[in-house]
Amino acid sequence: RHLDTDGALEELSAGDLQWLKDVWLPGAELMHSSSQFNDAFQALDSAGALPNRAVALLAAWGALEHLFSPSKQELRFRVSANLASYLEPPGPSRLLLHKQIMSLYDARSSVAHGTRLSATDAWAATQSLGRRVLLRILGDRRVPSKADLEAALFTPGI
Repeated sequence: RHLDTDGALEELSAGDLQWLKDVWLPGAELMHSSSQFNDAFQALDSAGALPNRAVALLAAWGALEHLFSPSKQELRFRVSANLASYLEPPGPSRLLLHKQIMSLYDARSSVAHGTRLSATDAWAATQSLGRRVLLRILGDRRVPSKADLEAALFTPGI
């Protein structure tokens, strides 16, 4: 609903309709079978409707942490590394994404701990990141497990 406001479609193509056909029902089944995915999807979807970007940023990061934080130790690094390894293959693009995510997480932490900052840029980048994650999960038709995330992070070529 709110994940892609900049690229809103005015007309659906045959490819768009095919994507809906391929993803809609399996996505609904995934939302039904995985409360973790359902919670994260709902949080990311509704965050865009929040009137305050700082609060929206916190809601979006809560959703991402729900999916990519299998433990509470070293949360910033772990969530960033898991997200980057889930979205990018090993190499420079993964490292760059990891650094970008860590910066976004720093913005989230600043807002969470009361620092006043313009969260607009961090919100837009976090929204884009959340969209990539949801589309990947929907495409894979499964939520990555802790073992999946560890394999992606520590096994070359996965």
